[in-house]
Amino acid sequence: MNNNLLNILQEHDDLSEQQLLDYLNGKLSAEERHAVEMRLAEDDLMRDAEEGLQEVKEKQNLDTVTAQLNARLAEQLKKRRKKVRKELPNQSLLIITTFIILVLMVIAFMVIYKMRNP
Repeated sequence: MNNNLLNILQEHDDLSEQQLLDYLNGKLSAEERHAVEMRLAEDDLMRDAEEGLQEVKEKQNLDTVTAQLNARLAEQLKKRRKKVRKELPNQSLLIITTFIILVLMVIAFMVIYKMRNP
């Protein structure tokens, strides 16, 4: 599995998880805030991440929340990967049935053809 999928806020182009968290905590300078806002305007995924993290009431818990989100994402991806695929029904029965139908169609065509052209 691609390890990049295990960390949803991992370095995303030039905007890192830490920069986003610093932005939300108000720890960036005006220039840095502007740069982050420009990246958020360009990237829907990062904008959604920022909006979701804005919902956290206690801003000092943002690091914990992102760690929990990343852990849940990793767990869900591992579960999805481990799901057992359903086996296809017996292929030989399907092939035999198809063959019989084709033979019956050929026989029907021959009977109709003979009836029209005695």
